[in-house]
Amino acid sequence: MHKTNKKLCFFNVMSFLILVTCHSNKAEECPVKISAAADELTKAGRILLKNNQESVARACFSKALQQNPKYVPALLELGTLESKSRDYIDAVRHLSDALQQELSTAAFNNLAIVYQDMGAHVEAVRMYRRVLNIDEDDASAYYNLGDIL
Repeated sequence: MHKTNKKLCFFNVMSFLILVTCHSNKAEECPVKISAAADELTKAGRILLKNNQESVARACFSKALQQNPKYVPALLELGTLESKSRDYIDAVRHLSDALQQELSTAAFNNLAIVYQDMGAHVEAVRMYRRVLNIDEDDASAYYNLGDIL
């Protein structure tokens, strides 16, 4: 199968996934097969998020982590989603787990935002400074750090 065909096939599967999810009675279940790989489940979750299906996306990210508990993209997506729903304890846990696997500015930035939202400004400042240690040109970290100080 050519690369173009794979993308088209994946798009068709995702379109079907969204269609099935919209008409499903089980809104909390990820409609992707249990045997799907963590990356496929995470991609499906991202598509569902774009379609404002947060609870189903959360289920897909959780299923991805069942497949691979150390899968950084799913940890980041789930942590960010939990932060938006003000589930700060789980957001910190998932973002910290992602950082144990891979030091990334995205994880540090998201974790800093969670700490800032929680009122833990000292921790937020520490996270923004970690971002700047990795990437001294990260404009969002400078902006957010200036905002908190």
